[in-house]
Amino acid sequence: MFIKSQCELIYVGQGVASNGSPIELEEKVTIPVSELETFSVNYYNEQDRSMRNSRNLVIPTYLTFDKQVSGKNYELMYVNYQNKRYKVRNILKRRGTRQMMILDIQEVK
Repeated sequence: MFIKSQCELIYVGQGVASNGSPIELEEKVTIPVSELETFSVNYYNEQDRSMRNSRNLVIPTYLTFDKQVSGKNYELMYVNYQNKRYKVRNILKRRGTRQMMILDIQEVK
């Protein structure tokens, strides 16, 4: 079953503050997504995770790649979805197509 919705992908990069200390920089992209049903209970138990706090979102493959912005490398780390922040735990292949991937995400507390 699919649930159509929108999410905000958050790419994180490393920068340097004016005093020389490292800081996290964020680039955000809002996209339409489809939510899949969660995987089997065994999948989450093997990773010592809670099924209740996990979601699976289908996004285009090109959005899973690292981004280069102003000479800095940004990696997909977080997702804002339904007013909650999630951490990207896995990026999985979607059966039958190379154009879409599954983001396995878990709520950040």
